[in-house]
Amino acid sequence: MTRDRDWRSEDRDGVSVVIPTCNRGTYLREAVESALAQTVDILEVIIVDDGSEVDPGPQLADLGDKVKVHTLSERGGANVARNHGIEVARGAWIALLDDDDVWQPDKTARQLQAIAAAQSTDTNEDGENGIAACICIAQDMGGPPDEPRHIDDISERLRVENPCGTSGLIARRSLLQAEPFDIAIARAQDWDLFVRLAQCDAMILLEEPLYLRRVGHDRITTRAMHQTPKELFDRACAATHKHRQWLGEPAYKRRLAIIMLSYISQRKRKLHHIIAAIRHSGLRATLGVLASKLR
Repeated sequence: MTRDRDWRSEDRDGVSVVIPTCNRGTYLREAVESALAQTVDILEVIIVDDGSEVDPGPQLADLGDKVKVHTLSERGGANVARNHGIEVARGAWIALLDDDDVWQPDKTARQLQAIAAAQSTDTNEDGENGIAACICIAQDMGGPPDEPRHIDDISERLRVENPCGTSGLIARRSLLQAEPFDIAIARAQDWDLFVRLAQCDAMILLEEPLYLRRVGHDRITTRAMHQTPKELFDRACAATHKHRQWLGEPAYKRRLAIIMLSYISQRKRKLHHIIAAIRHSGLRATLGVLASKLR
């Protein structure tokens, strides 16, 4: 992990929202409006356009001077766009928002309150306070909210599942400069970052559904439905491979099985994926995941 910057020394103010986008004109405006509608003052909303075919600027022009569009010279992926937005931001706090999600109006306020409460009670072994980030649970648009799990140890929660998408993260800018998004990871980049922040003892989880997650359209996660077992193991499991030692073998194998068996009920070659899951994660982990899907 990179730790060459001290996020506790940040002395700037304000919240900058960073939204990576690529050809999501249908949803982007709603996402931006939800950022501007926060109950706390938002310093700026930075949209980083990662090579959209249509310039997103004109449809946002009437939303005011706080909205700024940065266009990358060449397409680099969502993580490159996020890192760029973090670098050009002026606020001490960075709130990440995907271009197809929507925040609840009090999302930012509730997370900043939770961080302040944690800071008043928690210090690290050197007597310094290290809480500099917060994630929250979500709710599918038109569906029920995610269920709180009430696992106090955030590292243990992350070993079981990813409780949050990128849209649920707010963190000190200096922390995200020290621990940037990994541009080599195409899927589970949010989980990878959360694991690193948890290892820094810098992050808390607020089990309140503070953003709406859009489902049923083309996303990185739904594209996994069409990937072969080899593609899933090589690409979708990259973050899992990266944190194998931290996870420990049982959690590592279970996470592999979950990914290899994703969308299993909708796949045409179900047995093909089940055999691959057994080969990579073992019979016990595979049967455990299949049993949980049946339940």
